[in-house]
Amino acid sequence: MSGEDMVLDEKVRFYAQSILDMALAENAADSLEQEFKILKEEIISNLDLKNFLSDPSIEKSERIKAAFMMLEGDYSKITNAILAMVIIIDVVKEIDRIYKAYTRLVSNFKKQLYVEVVSAIELNDETLARVKENVDRITGQDARIRNTINPEMLGGLMIKIGGKIIDLSVRGKLNDMRSKLKSIELRGEEFGTEN
Repeated sequence: MSGEDMVLDEKVRFYAQSILDMALAENAADSLEQEFKILKEEIISNLDLKNFLSDPSIEKSERIKAAFMMLEGDYSKITNAILAMVIIIDVVKEIDRIYKAYTRLVSNFKKQLYVEVVSAIELNDETLARVKENVDRITGQDARIRNTINPEMLGGLMIKIGGKIIDLSVRGKLNDMRSKLKSIELRGEEFGTEN
């Protein structure tokens, strides 16, 4: 990681901590997480909006006013403050990283376990609730589940808990099967014959 990347990571953590401090002051850490997610997804999914909010040729105050008008909704004052902040400090393009850092800080604050469930398609609430229930039971902690979509997966799930990965994907199962078949061949056993 370059020195520039390390400085950016420190800034991202600082901005995320500032947002958490605002949320805690308003007793809104959980509700803000959902609003913040919606805001960052709106910005990320709309390239024109993202470019407009990042355009240095437009006065920051004009970008903020226009953003509030374009993204009008039932956002809290903290979410509006986040929007203004990312424009003022020119980090609109880093909003996804700031959001991820914020969710980690919230998890750490609550001493909850941060779990990422990677799947080929978006999982429904019932499936995520079952994964959470199992992770809670196994770890004895209150897991915070986030579903990440990876369309390159053939199927199944990968569950990332801290630095550990539980590979329940189809590709993982195929690799396991391939390894087992190779080990049978290496021991001189013939696969598929009955005695």
